[in-house]
Amino acid sequence: FALKASGEYLALVEADGTTIAYEYAPEYPPQSTDVSYGLAQQVTQTTLIDEGADARYIVPTGNIAGWNTNGFNDSGWALGPTGIGYENSPADYSTYIESVVPNGTPSLYLRQTFNVANPADINHLELRLRYDDGFLAYINGVLVASDNAPGSPLYDSPATGSHPDALAVEFEPFDLSAFRDHLVAGTNVLTIQAMNRSAGNSDMLIEATLTATQDSGGASGPAGYMTQPTPGA
Repeated sequence: FALKASGEYLALVEADGTTIAYEYAPEYPPQSTDVSYGLAQQVTQTTLIDEGADARYIVPTGNIAGWNTNGFNDSGWALGPTGIGYENSPADYSTYIESVVPNGTPSLYLRQTFNVANPADINHLELRLRYDDGFLAYINGVLVASDNAPGSPLYDSPATGSHPDALAVEFEPFDLSAFRDHLVAGTNVLTIQAMNRSAGNSDMLIEATLTATQDSGGASGPAGYMTQPTPGA
C-alpha cells in the first residue's frame, strides 16, 4: 500500500475491524522526503564515561590476574585523563593524547569506573572509541567489543591488523545493548586492553566514551514533524 504525500485519513484498527486504536483525523498533514511525522518518545541520554575522563592504566610486564574485573584493586596503576598513548612522529595524535606511555608500548591496560542507578532502565548502551591499532573491551569482566585482537591475548599481544591514523582519531561506535544484563546497580567498570600493531610503531592511542539511553517505553505528546533520524534512540 501507499500513503498520500498530500495527506489523508489513517487509522490503526483493532482485530474486530471497527474499534479505532489510534487515528490521524480528519487527515495527517502533507509529508516531505526524509522527514517523519508522528508521536515522539521521551528519550533521556546519560553520559557514563565522557571524553577525556580519567582512567587507571598500566603497561603490563607480565600477566595480571583479574585486571579486567569489577572490584580489582588498581590503586597502584597510573591515573590520568584519556586519551592515552604516545606519538613520535609529527602531530598525528598529539592533540588527542593527554596521558603518555613509553614509545614502543605494544599493549596497555586501562580501567574506568562508572555508576548505574538501575540497569533495567537502560534501553541502549553505546561505546565509542578512538584507537590505534586494536583493542579488547570488557564490562565487569565480560568481553563486549574488539577489533584487530588475537583470540587468546597475552599481556603484551600486538594488534593483528592496522587501524589507519585518519580513522583512529575518529570515535567509532560499538552497540553494547546486548550486554546490558551484565551491568549492576552501583559501580561498574569498563576495561580495555589497547594493542599496537608492533613495538616499532610511531604512535598509539586509546580513548573511550560510554553512553546509556533510556526511553519512555511509549509515544507521548502531540504529533509533529521529526527532522532527525531516530533509529536506536
